[in-house]
Amino acid sequence: MVASRPALPGTAAAPRSAPPGTVVARPAADPSGAATGGAYRMMGSKQLKIGLRVRDLQVSGDLYVKLGFRELPNDEQPHLRYLTFGHTWLILTARDAHGYYDEERGAAARRGPLGLGFTLAVPTPDLDAAHALWRAEGLPVLTEPEDTDWARIFVGLDPDGYEVSFEQFHEEYRGTRG
Repeated sequence: MVASRPALPGTAAAPRSAPPGTVVARPAADPSGAATGGAYRMMGSKQLKIGLRVRDLQVSGDLYVKLGFRELPNDEQPHLRYLTFGHTWLILTARDAHGYYDEERGAAARRGPLGLGFTLAVPTPDLDAAHALWRAEGLPVLTEPEDTDWARIFVGLDPDGYEVSFEQFHEEYRGTRG
């Protein structure tokens, strides 16, 4: 049994499905949670987070859920979808719904193709199933499944042009700790 961590003031215990280090915070304006029906915000204070700006939040989010990512509840921010894969968060944001830290980079991102120079590597226990899903979704496949020294892999582009590399590690390269 895992010992629960004491909750900080204004927080509650994270659900068992939340990654370790996740803090569930009551909204500041409603410390009781009553006005929100007891809903809380989840904040990953210790997880690596990757943010992708996407054209269609529903299409992209649904695809990653089909690939085994888990979605965290988020009723407060309709232009964001929070997904997790192991201890890593994937935060999808509607491309034009949020500002950019630097307007010049923002303008370049809005006019150019998304995804250039970025690769998301996703381990999978069943490469053939991931490849079949990719094909069924009508998404581009850059490399068909192939064997390497360490894994069986294939690479495709998601709906926004982000390169996704799928890796089914050979038995001798699989760790026992995930």
